Amino acid sequence: MTAEWRFEPKRRSQKSRDPMQASFFTNSSIDDDTHALVREAIQNSLDAKTDAEAVDPVRVRFKIGTHSGDSELIARYIPEDAWLHFNASDNGLQSPPVAADDCRYLVYEDFNTEGLVGDERAFEAENGNSFYFFMRAEGQSGKHEGERGRHGIGKYVFPYTSGIRMFMMATVRASDSRCLIAGQSVLKSHQVSGERFTPDGWWGHFEKDGADDYFALPIEDLGLFSQLRDDFDLARESDQTGLSLILPYIQDEVTAEKLSEHVVGEYFWPILSGQLVVEVIEQGKRRVIDGTSIRENLDDLLPAGHIEQIAPYIALAHRALHLKDFVAVELSLPEAPSMPKWDKDYLSKGVAKEIHEELAKPDAFVRIRCPLYVCANAALEAKTSHFDIFLSKDITDTSRKPRFVREGIIIPEDRVPKVRGYTSMVVIDSGDVATLLGDSENPAHTEWEKNATKFKGKYKWGPTTIDFVRLSVGKFLNLMSQGDEEEDRALLSDIFFLDAPENEDDVPDARKRRKKIKPGPDPAPPIDPPPPARPRTFRLSKLDGGFVVRGPRTPLLTDRSYKVLVAYDFSGASKSRAMKQWSKNDFDLERADALGLVEAKNMGAVVIGGNTVEFQASTSDFSLIVHGFDSRRDLIVEVESEAVLNEEV
Repeated sequence: MTAEWRFEPKRRSQKSRDPMQASFFTNSSIDDDTHALVREAIQNSLDAKTDAEAVDPVRVRFKIGTHSGDSELIARYIPEDAWLHFNASDNGLQSPPVAADDCRYLVYEDFNTEGLVGDERAFEAENGNSFYFFMRAEGQSGKHEGERGRHGIGKYVFPYTSGIRMFMMATVRASDSRCLIAGQSVLKSHQVSGERFTPDGWWGHFEKDGADDYFALPIEDLGLFSQLRDDFDLARESDQTGLSLILPYIQDEVTAEKLSEHVVGEYFWPILSGQLVVEVIEQGKRRVIDGTSIRENLDDLLPAGHIEQIAPYIALAHRALHLKDFVAVELSLPEAPSMPKWDKDYLSKGVAKEIHEELAKPDAFVRIRCPLYVCANAALEAKTSHFDIFLSKDITDTSRKPRFVREGIIIPEDRVPKVRGYTSMVVIDSGDVATLLGDSENPAHTEWEKNATKFKGKYKWGPTTIDFVRLSVGKFLNLMSQGDEEEDRALLSDIFFLDAPENEDDVPDARKRRKKIKPGPDPAPPIDPPPPARPRTFRLSKLDGGFVVRGPRTPLLTDRSYKVLVAYDFSGASKSRAMKQWSKNDFDLERADALGLVEAKNMGAVVIGGNTVEFQASTSDFSLIVHGFDSRRDLIVEVESEAVLNEEV
């Protein structure tokens, strides 16, 4: 059976449609189009594993090749009438190739997966019909809770990698062992020879459907499969289930080096856990990325500048998954279902002290299991779930951001501040909290969004739960410090600069300079004793990504008012100038308060401005915690305090 290309003419009743899926993968957490391809493609393959409980890993193969423009091989698959659409001036492609150009192509294949299953003739959504959702649906997903994807647009990375927005696919299905072949191109609405066409082009065979309509169907032809396999060097045999995709005229940026770099950076956790093996081939060089090579041969897989960034996380993941030499601690789940909260009931002072002492040891490694309740609004009762924090001592004392792993996918969450002295990972393997977070992810799976369509209004305590997980490492380290009898002034000391006290009395003893004693006669004793030191009215300390203002260790003698001013420091600026230069583009404490990043305890008359917090206190047992600042910038914090006069007569 011969395959052919058809683009659908636009009827008057149809909207002009310019697909926008690519915009979902252009954000600060996605470096380039190769990055998006690796993230989305492997995620889909992991979700399509034939047997979730099977020991054999999902195997993925990237192969880059080239066909000469004068070989006529590509003409077997893209005839002249199809090139009219690929070279239309209004199809949305920037400098598309022409038929005479060399064709650099990418093959993507997965194995030990089920392929595209379901009724290929279905034209409406059906549960379990992955063929329909891959080939016929846009913005719809057939994935269920517990699977990695949610939005039904990740598949767009395949045509987007092609210079003509095209792919050809061959799938051998686990459900019936049939081999189906089809293709597609997703352009913009365009015009050819005076006729308007919709964006979608189909490659396959076509069944007449009414007077002037047709229905695209895949081809079931082992002869065509053998031709594809030979022409594009597919590794799949006709009895190996899974999916093979051919992407012609790929972008220049797609290289074996880039593919390897992103595979390691995004999927080291499932690779180390034995769930995934990836092969990358270009110009005869073959890289195998598995649990051994990712630990022992990083030099062959990554550019030199990237190794030091990812190696600590690979070492931590290996220890967590294989050596299991961590000290395991489980925090206290509240007796009754309630909103998750990082407080002294959740992490008691005794447990905090234990962990603090453990992490002080050389080569320390701790796993903190964090239980919590998850309650969907439609559910009758809350369910218990958990996630894990892994912390290992970093002898380089480098500041690193926590890595978040949700069911094998790295969630970058760029807004989370760095932590000094530790390598940290937050792992959400499965369960209700993984489902909640997956529902809140943006289409590119780079962050958790409280207003996400699939999340908003679905869960009781939903937004609070996101912050509970997102800020867990910093919150944990803050609470852990309560287990130490003395304040640890070195903890996270590289994150913020705290402005020096205005007078000597406010300088902690540990920071006072010791004056050198010059030889000479003993000074005469003072006639009058020195005045007593002015009592302190607050304590100012650093936190991970913020600061805390606490009451003094001694009781307050009178009610006091406080004003806290905050600004980012910059080179050459005085304190007052830095305060004047504060901008809402830097940060906004009013917004931070709405996000739960400002916590006030035992204080009254609290007023929060853009970079100020004003309050009154009548007891020394007060605290103001503010976090969520950019850890790459130095922070100036100034606290003013004065007694509140009693105006009663």
